[in-house]
Amino acid sequence: NFPLDLATIEASSTNG
Repeated sequence: NFPLDLATIEASSTNG
């Protein structure tokens, strides 16, 4: 899943 915003990237560390 691609991070659409910082909230998503924070929640899913798999995005980097």
